[in-house]
Amino acid sequence: MLWFQAILSNNVLLAWVVEQSQGSVANEVDSGFVACDVEQHQKCHQFFGGHLFAGFLGRYERGQHVVAKMLASILDDGGEIGNQFLIIIEDRRKHLGDDMLSSLITAEESGEQMTTEELMAFLVLLYIAGHETTVNLIGNGTLALLNNPSQQDIVRQTGLQPQHIDELLRFDGPVQHTVRIPLKEAHYTVGDTTHTVQPGTMVLTSLGAANHDSSMFADPHTLRLDRDNSHRHMAFASGIHYCLGSALAKLETEVAVGSLFTRFKNIIIEGEPTWRDRITIRGVNQLKLTFS
Repeated sequence: MLWFQAILSNNVLLAWVVEQSQGSVANEVDSGFVACDVEQHQKCHQFFGGHLFAGFLGRYERGQHVVAKMLASILDDGGEIGNQFLIIIEDRRKHLGDDMLSSLITAEESGEQMTTEELMAFLVLLYIAGHETTVNLIGNGTLALLNNPSQQDIVRQTGLQPQHIDELLRFDGPVQHTVRIPLKEAHYTVGDTTHTVQPGTMVLTSLGAANHDSSMFADPHTLRLDRDNSHRHMAFASGIHYCLGSALAKLETEVAVGSLFTRFKNIIIEGEPTWRDRITIRGVNQLKLTFS
């Protein structure tokens, strides 16, 4: 069922995001950004993390704001996330709508549908893994543009385009490493030496290093939003492991980062940014800005 889950959830999520990108998601994120001032940064965080995700689950009679508040408490207080999602899933089965969760419940692949356990696993993945990585993409991308005024000017003139987001992902992506276990013997060459990896061997791959490979990307340590092959980055991995939430991450980044630079003429970094103490996940822990 894992193959079915990956194929089905990816297709449904991509279709839902493409549809919503022309309407409510972009409007809600944009409105939430405008409504939040400097003193309400925690409320902004809850809006982007809670209200947006609540929209994916559907606006049924319990109310979107109730769901958003519940989800925020799950993340902040370490509540029993599985039980809460089970309640939401069962309610959604009885009250189907035009949201992503309803699409996942009703979608079929070769006559099969996702089980409750698979739906719960996917929601946990989307909320925790997807939320954290997207937040870091937004933070890293904002910092990269602030440190590169000429590239920042491009965003101010044209908005943040899909090609620009690919370059931000390549330049300083939120996921630096991932683990793979080959099912058959694999070979790779470094210089004149060929190395063999035996089946079952755990391999730590560096996505960040691949994104700065000079044999693939010219002048890789320079941010260039007009780079013609930025889409070749490995920030979302590849193949069957390709990130299920890639379209959603790009949409949120387009709206959040794009709105920031189009709405504020002058943005200044206050002090030195601090970074998360992680090996795999890379992201700014604190980025203080002043606006005018």
